[in-house]
Amino acid sequence: MSKTTKGRLKSVLIMIGLGAFFILGPKDSKANLCIKHPKDLANLFPKTASQIKDQEKFALDLIDQTLTDILLLPKEKHSFNTLMQPIDDIKYKVGTIVA
Repeated sequence: MSKTTKGRLKSVLIMIGLGAFFILGPKDSKANLCIKHPKDLANLFPKTASQIKDQEKFALDLIDQTLTDILLLPKEKHSFNTLMQPIDDIKYKVGTIVA
């Protein structure tokens, strides 16, 4: 697979994950966002530029690993649970990092 195709697929995963997170939001039972006090809200957001870069790298690494796992999956093992579910789960992993 070419680098361009992998980059495009990564972009699609990012858009799907973030879009699904913002559509479903923290009201979804799987989401890890729990705000019970105003300081909980403040803790969701990075305080420095290096924290932002660290969170971005972590989120991109999660997406890249998911994409790699999907692309390496043999065709005979393709199913909703092995292809679409990992993409859907990205919103729960990445949503709490970038939200």
